[in-house]
Amino acid sequence: MTGFGGVITMPFTLPANVGNVMCVQMRMIACTAYMAGYDLNSDQTQTFVYACLAGVAVNSILKKAGIIFGVKLATGVIKKIPGKVLIKIAKFMKNVATRSIKLA
Repeated sequence: MTGFGGVITMPFTLPANVGNVMCVQMRMIACTAYMAGYDLNSDQTQTFVYACLAGVAVNSILKKAGIIFGVKLATGVIKKIPGKVLIKIAKFMKNVATRSIKLA
């Protein structure tokens, strides 16, 4: 019967505890950013504070966005290379491949 009061107050104390932990962690991240010389009022710094708080979930989203951006950038650059240069690159790669096969 002693722990019955804890069961009743748990729906109120658990969210308060999570909120308190998040507040302390955000202040710690902001303090680290401040010591590194970042402006805490800038939107970029505030976004990175939230990203650090979110952790791995944001990391995977940013990784996917970076890969998509890299593929689009590389495709755009390759489309701008003239056809004669691509033919020379293909011939060079063919020669490298044949030399490595002969050495093996």
